[in-house]
Formats: sequence, structure tokens, C-alpha cells
Amino acid sequence: LVACGAAGGIAATFNAPLAGVFFAMELILRDFAAQAFGMVVLSSVTASVIGRAAFGDTSFLHLPSFTVLHGIDYLLFAGLGLLAGVVGVAFTRVLYFIEDVCDRIWHWPEWLRPAVGGIALGLLLLVLPEMYGVGYPVLSRGAAGHYAIPFLAALLVGKMIATSLTIGIGGSGGVFAPSLFIGAMFGEARHHVVQHPAVCAAE
Repeated sequence: LVACGAAGGIAATFNAPLAGVFFAMELILRDFAAQAFGMVVLSSVTASVIGRAAFGDTSFLHLPSFTVLHGIDYLLFAGLGLLAGVVGVAFTRVLYFIEDVCDRIWHWPEWLRPAVGGIALGLLLLVLPEMYGVGYPVLSRGAAGHYAIPFLAALLVGKMIATSLTIGIGGSGGVFAPSLFIGAMFGEARHHVVQHPAVCAAE
């Protein structure tokens, strides 16, 4: 039931029924048993149909069109996946590190902890206000190529820190949407490097 709910949530939220299925099977159940697979698929498809009926058949993120011109491009995609995996591991390490630091240094009443954490997050938002909220509008603008590499890197690191602080102080939040944000910023930065190497060297 948890896997079915997770699959349905992902499918309806992001209009991505296949992603919902694989998310639930790989991360929730950690098994691709045929019996569970059928129930998860049914839940994901049903949620997607309802979501499309309510909000329309629009994708979660509007990406610019692109074409694969050469077979070697697939190697670049594979390389991007490997590098994105490294970024994902770094995000995990930062998350656990900040959580451990928050638990280690806090010796005051627990009711005061969210207030201190909120001040820390507020200071971060003063420096990087794009970190406020889930960040879907910023993600869309980043994927559309509106940001340069230094700012993309700042957004990537800022989201890691903001998410880790939120969870470290005991706040409510997950890592799925921040992971999408971080991956999009990294992918766009990689796109700049591959498509405009001379400009990136100048920057």
C-alpha cells in the first residue's frame, strides 16, 4: 500500500506514471516481483489519469527541444549519468553531515531548535532567495538556460545546504524534489560546458 501510494503521488504530481512505478518498485519495495508490479502500475496509472483530468495533460517541466545528431551523443548521456551519480552521493554526504552536526552541537531545549534553524535558513535565503519553497519556477528557468554556470553552481550547493538544514533541525521535508532541482542545475551546467566550451572558459 505504501508503494502504491508513493507511485500514485509521483505519477499525479509530475505527470509521470512510469517514473512513479519505478520510484516505488526500486526505492520503496526494492523488489520487482510480478504481483507487486501489477498493483503499483494500476495505482500509478489511475493517479495519472485523475491528475490529468484535474490539471490537464501538461508536463511537469517544459524542456527545450533537442535532437541526437551522432551516436557518440549517447556516450555523453552516459557520462552525464555517471557525473550526476557523483553529485547525488555528494548530496547524501552533505545531508548526513549537517544532520549529525545539528544533533552533536545542540544542547538546548528542543522547542528552541526550529527557531534557531529558521534563523539560519533565513540568513541563507537573504543570500540566495531562489532557495525559498520547492523551487519549481527556478528549476524551470534554469532548465530553459536563463542562468550562467556560476549561478547554477550556487543554486546546486544552496539547495543541498537548505534541504540539509531543514531536515537537520527537525523540519518537515523530503529529498525527492530537491534531488530533481539539484540534478536539473547540474545537467544545465553540463549543457553549457558541452555546447559552449569557449564561453565557459571565458567565464
